[in-house]
Amino acid sequence: MSGTAQNTPRELVERAIQGCRTARETVWRAHRRWIAGVLVAHAPRSAEIEDLLQDVAVSFVRGIGGLADPDSLVGWLRIIAINRARSVGRRVALGKRIGLLGTPDAGEAADRAVDLNHEARQQDGERLEEVLAALERLPEPQREVLILRCLEGLSQVAIAERLGIGEAAVESRLARARRRLRQDMHGVLPTRVTGSGLAREYR
Repeated sequence: MSGTAQNTPRELVERAIQGCRTARETVWRAHRRWIAGVLVAHAPRSAEIEDLLQDVAVSFVRGIGGLADPDSLVGWLRIIAINRARSVGRRVALGKRIGLLGTPDAGEAADRAVDLNHEARQQDGERLEEVLAALERLPEPQREVLILRCLEGLSQVAIAERLGIGEAAVESRLARARRRLRQDMHGVLPTRVTGSGLAREYR
C-alpha cells in the first residue's frame, strides 16, 4: 500500500516505525498540536515553543524506528516533550541564578501561550500576563490538563488517552485547576480576554 489514506492510526504508526517517511510526517502532524500543549504546560515561559517542537520532532524521527509497540507512541512522545521542556527549565533556572538571563518579555510569552492578535495583546496584555502567571503557579498535573483542554481544545477523553490516565482523573484535575485559578485570580478570569480559551472557560 503506497499511500496513507487507507491506513488506520495504528497502521500508520507501524509504517512509521518501519521507516516510511510519508507515514512519519502524517503521524507527526496528527500529534503536533497536543505535544505543543504539553510543552507549554511544562516549559518555562521564556522558552520558544516552536524551537522545542522542532527538538521533539528530531527525537521522534531518530527514535521512532526503535519503538517496540505502536500503542506506546503517545506515552513515548509525551515523555520526550516533558523531558525536553524540563531540560530547558533547568538551564533557565541556572542562568537566572548566575545572572546570565534577564526577565523574559511578557508580551512574547503571552503570544506563545494564547492565540491573540496584535490589537488584543495591546489591550489585554497586562491581564493575560496575570493569567499566565497564575497558570505557572498550578501544580504540573493540573496545569497540563487545563492547557490541553482550554488552549488546545482536546476533549477529556482525548486528554486521558494522551496522559495515560482515566477520564475521572482528568475531570478531577480540571476541577481542582479551575477552582484554584478562580481563587488565585481574584476576579481577573471572568473578565473578557479576546481570543483566550482560558478566559472563555471562566466567564
